[in-house]
Amino acid sequence: MANSVTGTITAIGVTQELTSKLGNAFKLRDIILAVRRFDPNTGEPITDNENTPQLTFSGDRCAELDKFQPGQVVTIYFDLQGRKYTDAAGITKIINDIKPYKIELYALRNYAQPQQVQTTPAQPQSATVPNNPGFASPAPQQSAPVQQPQYPQSGQGGYRPPF
Repeated sequence: MANSVTGTITAIGVTQELTSKLGNAFKLRDIILAVRRFDPNTGEPITDNENTPQLTFSGDRCAELDKFQPGQVVTIYFDLQGRKYTDAAGITKIINDIKPYKIELYALRNYAQPQQVQTTPAQPQSATVPNNPGFASPAPQQSAPVQQPQYPQSGQGGYRPPF
């Protein structure tokens, strides 16, 4: 399962060209998101203006940020890595690294709207495929009424997209 975070872009930094201690050149570019959190028990959004993580893209991935601008809602996929080190006092600590590798515009999921329950028998109908002469219409069929499950309408609970 991929790690990801979805939020609104608040800032995109300029590409920095740096040199490592060994003399190797590399690039870094920062992006800052405003991330909305949700109550784990109710699913309701929590107002949290302090939740603004900064992620740093590196190498050729820095150029991917040119496609985006502040105000857009994006999903960023990343690897989470940790490594141990021992400080000067001999205490072992862990450094965590978040390494983003992909960014894309956030796409809302298209959930089908609930259908009304049919109360009268269905009339035979033939389906056609417009503008496609290579497809034949299926033979009409008689069908019994079908009851669809009822789902809560928007605003009455249920899933609400985060943005």
